[in-house]
Amino acid sequence: MRQALLDAQASEGADVITFGLPVGSTIVLASPLPPIASDVLLAGPGAEQLTISGNYQFRVFTILGGTVSIAGMTVRGGLAQGGAGGATGAAGGGGGGAGMGGGMFVHAGAVNLIDVNFEDNQAIGGGGGAGSFGQTGGGAGGGGAGGAGGAGNATAAYGGGGGGFLGAGGAAGATFAGGGGGFSGRGGGTGGAATESGGGGANNSAGASGGGAGGVAGGGGGSTGFPGASAGGDGAAAGGIGGFGGGGGGSATGAGAAGGDYGGGGGAGNSTSAAGGAGGFGGGGGGGIEQGGAGGFGGGGGGAATAPARAAAVTAARALAPTAAAAQGWAARSLCAAGASHWSTHASPATPRSAA
Repeated sequence: MRQALLDAQASEGADVITFGLPVGSTIVLASPLPPIASDVLLAGPGAEQLTISGNYQFRVFTILGGTVSIAGMTVRGGLAQGGAGGATGAAGGGGGGAGMGGGMFVHAGAVNLIDVNFEDNQAIGGGGGAGSFGQTGGGAGGGGAGGAGGAGNATAAYGGGGGGFLGAGGAAGATFAGGGGGFSGRGGGTGGAATESGGGGANNSAGASGGGAGGVAGGGGGSTGFPGASAGGDGAAAGGIGGFGGGGGGSATGAGAAGGDYGGGGGAGNSTSAAGGAGGFGGGGGGGIEQGGAGGFGGGGGGAATAPARAAAVTAARALAPTAAAAQGWAARSLCAAGASHWSTHASPATPRSAA
C-alpha cells in the first residue's frame, strides 16, 4: 500500500489502488503513510472486509490536495499526537502542538468516502515543555502538529527550533541555536543534521527537503514535492521562518522565528525582552524570557521565565479566582502565555480544517 501511494503521487493523471487480500484482512502500519496530494481512488472490498490500522501509533491518512476517494474499508486505531514543547533551563519552555485527525487529516483537496468506517481513532495535544525562572538560558521550541520542539540551551542563551508537521526541532548547543523541524525530518542542532529535511543549525547547510540554511541561528524547516509546499527561511542572527509544515528556527539574538502552518515557533535567544516565536496553525509557541510565543489554532503558548511575568499572571488570575490560593494555582497553569514555563500548557485536542 505504501509503495502504491508513492507510485500514484509520482504518476500523471488519476490512479486507482485496489487490494487483493483475503476477506477480513488488516493492514497494520509500521510508520506513517506517505501524504496524498493527487487524484486517487483507494478501492477496498468493503468496510467489513478490510481494515487499515494505525496501530495506535500513527495517523492513517494525510491528504494535502487532489480529489481523493476512499471506499470499502475500516480505518481503525489512528493516532495524531501533537508534538511536545521543548524543555530548557533559565528560560521558557515551548508550548505543545495540536493533535489533529487521527484517522484522517485533510489540509486541502476534495475527499469522497463510500462505505468507510472510522473506529477508535484519537487526536491528542502535545504537552508543554518545562522551563525555569531566570534569564540566562535560551527558550525552547514549540511543538508542531507532530514533531517535538527542540530544547533550548540551559546555560547559554540560544533557542531551540520549533517542531514541524512530523519532524522534531533541533536542540540548541552552547554556541548555536537549533533549526526548525521539517515536514518529515528533524532540524539541525545537537540532535539532528541538516541532511534530515529540517532547517539548518550550527552553521549547517540547507535541509534536504525545503529547510533553510542555518547560521548561528537555526534555519526554518520546510517542505518540497507537493502542492502548497514551501521552503523555510535561512537563519542568520535571528532564526529562519518556517515554511509549510516547518518549525521556526531558534534565535541567537532576540525573538524566535515563527513557524509555518503546522509548525511550532522557535525559542528566543539572548535578550531578556525577546519573545518566543509564534506557532503556525496547530503549532505551539516558542519559549521566551519575558514573553512566550503565541500558540496557533489548537497549540499551547510558549512559556516565559522572569519574575515580572509571573507576577502579572498572578494579578490577572486574582481578578477571577475565588481565593488567593486558587489565584496562585490558576496563574501557574496559565503562565505559558505570560510567565514561567514550569507550567507551559498542554495543547487541547483540536479539530483542524478537516479531520477524522
